[in-house]
Amino acid sequence: MYSLVIAEDELTMRWGLVNMVKWNELGFRVDGEFSDGQEVLAYLENSKPDVILTDIKMNRVSGLDIAKFVAEKQLPVQVVLLSSGFAEFSYAQSAVEYHVLHYLLKPVSVPKLREVFCEIREKLDAREASQSAMLNREEHYEKLMVHQRQSFVMEAASGILKDPEALKERLALLDVSPNQPERLLLTRVTVQRSGFLSDCGVQELQEEIIRMLHGLDARLEFYPINWERAGNGFPMTLLGVFWEKAASDRNTPLPVWKLKEQLERESERLAGLQVSLTLIKSMNNPAELAESPVEIDASAPLAASEESKMSASIEQVMNYILQHYCEDITLNDVASVVYLNPIYISRLIKEQTGKGFSEWLMEMRIKKAVSQLKHTDRYVYQIAEDVGYPNLKYFYKVFKRTTGKSPNDYRSRKDEKGT
Repeated sequence: MYSLVIAEDELTMRWGLVNMVKWNELGFRVDGEFSDGQEVLAYLENSKPDVILTDIKMNRVSGLDIAKFVAEKQLPVQVVLLSSGFAEFSYAQSAVEYHVLHYLLKPVSVPKLREVFCEIREKLDAREASQSAMLNREEHYEKLMVHQRQSFVMEAASGILKDPEALKERLALLDVSPNQPERLLLTRVTVQRSGFLSDCGVQELQEEIIRMLHGLDARLEFYPINWERAGNGFPMTLLGVFWEKAASDRNTPLPVWKLKEQLERESERLAGLQVSLTLIKSMNNPAELAESPVEIDASAPLAASEESKMSASIEQVMNYILQHYCEDITLNDVASVVYLNPIYISRLIKEQTGKGFSEWLMEMRIKKAVSQLKHTDRYVYQIAEDVGYPNLKYFYKVFKRTTGKSPNDYRSRKDEKGT
């Protein structure tokens, strides 16, 4: 429902405008009725209706004054003027500069009001759809940039971006110039002991710590690089980067001590969890991370071997895909959940299965479908939806391409419905 206020100094006329029209059927609700424009201006100080229906002439403040106020304040409000005669109507044409699009002559009929407000509702619907689309694009762009920054941190820290051209290309994707100040804090988080671990397990503990790091400071985003553990015990360490948001005041120092205190306070809630934060390096541009990659000593007690890291990583990736294969997941979705670079994940899957992510996911879905076709009496369309293919025609196409047979070839029942 769109918000409407009505201003009319004639009591009978105002009552009729409020009560004789079924505004809810037109998509409006009357949020206010006023006898003078002064009351409307006071109302606009705290409220912003979508439409104002107002008499053009009133005692102290006229409808024209209201239209002028709305235009000068650039309020997202449409004004509809009511005129008592052609002389006033002619005078009201001066309101064009105030973006008034509708004038109605008194006495105005209900059909005319319906016609005008149906047109207004269509414009408001279009405006709302446009704003919603803009917000969706902005949200999508922000998610994309978060993913790009996570990928950059992983690749820069591992030394992949040492090549100047590769670095320049990645910085361009991040919309960062080589000399543009954009501060980063390379940190190490150490977990000394936790009763929380015994209850929830290692992965849950790590996810909870990363959630805490994300919320430490509204000016900073946190991007994990890697976890290191000594077998199944403690301590555990997390290497990661705090990245200053673009909207932040970059003339204000980044108080690392506040991050440390906030993390210690947050961790107290988790049943004995002891967490400390150490600043490794402060940077004024993301390029500095790529120019000086993080050196991880593989011989150090905390460092796992590359083989064990890869084994743990592929297990984490495979488990997630096995749990979510029926959903509309992408390589980037997997990467954002397991905190790994999508390029790295793609390489892991290729080494493990000999196939790319999309091909392997497709084959997994078809194998699950074949199993259901052989061992259940469910309809084909139900099985298709269950393994991640809501489009039955596309499911048939993929199934045939993958197995060389149709779904019905796997059924003992010949009169399968839904095919």
